[in-house]
Amino acid sequence: MKRTTLKLIFILGILSLSCKVRLLPDYHAAMEQKIEDLAKHVDAFYTNMLFDTEEQNNGRAYQKFSKFYHQIEYELKWLLYRNQARPLNQNSVKICQNALELWQKYKKQHQDKNTISNANIELNMKYLESIFTSLILSEHLKKQ
Repeated sequence: MKRTTLKLIFILGILSLSCKVRLLPDYHAAMEQKIEDLAKHVDAFYTNMLFDTEEQNNGRAYQKFSKFYHQIEYELKWLLYRNQARPLNQNSVKICQNALELWQKYKKQHQDKNTISNANIELNMKYLESIFTSLILSEHLKKQ
């Protein structure tokens, strides 16, 4: 009886050493770089709008920026799809969905008003900065 119990414990010990439980997806350096690049692109978009244009005289008419809105939306969708394809990645998917929804909301507001104030640009920048920071940290933590 003792010998059988020892064998069973030994076998279970070997099996437990060979098993690995993953609760997070693997780290992806290219994904982290893509997030950082997109965050820079969004920041540059709003910074240029803030400092290179004026709200008066249709200086911030939606049409002048629609191409950039669509490019960034495309990149956000790409990021979402890539994160959805990775197993165990629900948190990053949710953050990407929030980023995309927020971007679409800001784009629609600009489109509906056909202008955007300095205050709204700064608020949009802050909210999106916090989302990109969350995404970057989420990816960075997967290195562990």
